[in-house]
Amino acid sequence: MNNSIHKKLYKAGKLWLVATIASFGMLLATTTAHADQNQPATSQVSTTAVTQTATTHVNAAATAVTQSRQAAATNNANYGHLDGVKLTESNIAGYDSVVANGWHAADASQDEPYRYMILFDNTTNRELYRHRFDNAVTRPDVQNVYPDVNGSRESGFHDSLYVPDNVVSRGDTLSLVSRFTDDALHGEGHRTDYWFAPFKLDNANRANLDGVSIEDNQVNVSGWHATNQAAGYPYHYVIAYDVSQHRELGRQLVDFDDLDNGHIRKDVARVFPLIANAAGSGFNVSFDLRPEFINDQI
Repeated sequence: MNNSIHKKLYKAGKLWLVATIASFGMLLATTTAHADQNQPATSQVSTTAVTQTATTHVNAAATAVTQSRQAAATNNANYGHLDGVKLTESNIAGYDSVVANGWHAADASQDEPYRYMILFDNTTNRELYRHRFDNAVTRPDVQNVYPDVNGSRESGFHDSLYVPDNVVSRGDTLSLVSRFTDDALHGEGHRTDYWFAPFKLDNANRANLDGVSIEDNQVNVSGWHATNQAAGYPYHYVIAYDVSQHRELGRQLVDFDDLDNGHIRKDVARVFPLIANAAGSGFNVSFDLRPEFINDQI
C-alpha cells in the first residue's frame, strides 16, 4: 500500500493493522461510530485529601499482625490493597468501565461511615468519576491480619467506575481512591482516603492472525484485534485487500450477536486486561477468492 493510501485511511478515521502470512495477508479495521455525550456527574477531589500510595499485601505472618495492632493503638490505622483492575466496554455511549476489586480498612470509618470510590486521571490531574459505594464485600482474610482495625471484616469492594472514551484512547495513567467520609451526599466533609498504586491504560494496537485456510475458492481467516485506540468505535470489520492490484476484495462485519463466530476471546482479555475491547476482539470470517486473484498478495 503506498503512502497516499495510508493517509486516506487514517484521515477517514479508521484503525488499520496489516498481517501477512506467505502470499496471504489480512487488513483489519475498526470503523468510527459517533457516541452520545451524556456524562455521569462528577465532583472534584479536594487537594487537601490524605494520600497514601503504598499498598499493603494481606498475609498471615505474625509480624504483620503485630504491626497492625501497634498501628491500631494510635487509632489512625489506614490500610488497603488493589487486588485486581481491568477495563471493559460499558453500556453507556462514550464511556468504558474500570472494574476494580480490593479492600480498604481504616479506623476513621467509625466516625466516617460513608464510602466513596473515586477515579482520578493522573495524566490530566483531574477527577473523572465518583460514586457512593454501599455494597461492602466481606473479607475475613483482612480481618485475620488486621483484627483491631475498625471495619476490617467489611473492607472489601468490587466496583465499576466510568471512564470517558477519549481518556481510554489516549492511554492515560489513572488512580483509584477509596474514601471514608461523614458526608453522605457528596463524599466531602471529614474524610480518610487511600490512594492505590496508579495503573496505565494500554494504548497499543494489538492483533494476531491465528489461521488462514483456502477451500472451495474461499479464504477463511481467524484471529483477534484489540486496541483502546478504537474506544467509541463499536463496529469491527475484517477487510480483504489485494496488495498486488491495490484494491479491496471484500469486507465482513463481525457479528457480536453470533456466539459461534469466534469473537469472544477470554484468553486475550486475560493477557491484556487494560484493553476495553479485548474480550470481544476475535473474528472468524470467509471471503470469496476468484481465480484471477489466486496468485496475488491478499
